[in-house]
Amino acid sequence: MHSGQGFARARSSDRRGAGQARSRWTAQFAHARLDQPQATAWKSEAHIAGDRITIALSGPGLPDTKGLDAFVEERKLVDNKPPQIRRDGDALVVEAAKSEYFGTSPATFDLVVTAPSAAGIRGWRVRVPLLDGGAGASAPAR
Repeated sequence: MHSGQGFARARSSDRRGAGQARSRWTAQFAHARLDQPQATAWKSEAHIAGDRITIALSGPGLPDTKGLDAFVEERKLVDNKPPQIRRDGDALVVEAAKSEYFGTSPATFDLVVTAPSAAGIRGWRVRVPLLDGGAGASAPAR
């Protein structure tokens, strides 16, 4: 006949295993949250001129253009080709062709900028107001 000690030891071991699994999942979810694009305090504006959309970003902590990529979260706004990204003084300028399915201009849209980092890919998210497609289509936000 077995004593209750073996059963108690097994249950204690199960609890430790469950705690370790929870800790592992907690760490993985924390890491996944860090991998998501982070909100920024960058100033932004976009202009449409002809078949091009020009987005200007300014503010502290703008990344270097090397390895930089950007995409618009809203569908049917820009085409699927990689955007042109350059510096214009202190501003970061992202230029892309309008999507062939472009319809009505939204008041704002979300831009995600990504860059390689030692920990993988780092990303930033910024809400961009779409201003009148007239004059100043390439003027950076100040």
